[in-house]
Amino acid sequence: MDVSSQSSIETAFESHSSKYGRLDVLINNAGIISPAEPFLGQLRETFETNTFGAAIVTETFKPLLEKSKDPRLVNVSSDLGSITERGIKSNWNYSLPATAYRMSKAAMNMLTICTIADFRAKGVEIKAWAFNPGYCVTNLSGVGVTLCSVSRMSAKGI
Repeated sequence: MDVSSQSSIETAFESHSSKYGRLDVLINNAGIISPAEPFLGQLRETFETNTFGAAIVTETFKPLLEKSKDPRLVNVSSDLGSITERGIKSNWNYSLPATAYRMSKAAMNMLTICTIADFRAKGVEIKAWAFNPGYCVTNLSGVGVTLCSVSRMSAKGI
């Protein structure tokens, strides 16, 4: 599905809903690093996919997750979205210039915890993670290869 297209999200929801009636696991994995200029365009494009897409997909599929006996949510994030780690000069990624991407992944982390709170407010316990797969060589910026070579894995269950 195209997470930047409401009609694509709705089509995927209707298809899954009619076929299965529930959703046990939702993985939000779409992500880009936008080369757009000026910076405001970069922010808009990056957030549209990395943050808004995940938020809208999660919100759309929430009724199906609520029907699961053991719902799970995985939001693929990045340590680039860590506010704490961004301030540590000795971190390997300190000098990477991906400001819009960093901001979108910090928002993704907040989305994860807010989604848990929303489910709990309805009396539904969901297991959710903001998952950091580690550095991967991808075509995230639209240039390069799609081979993922994960150097480390980490997941924070909330």
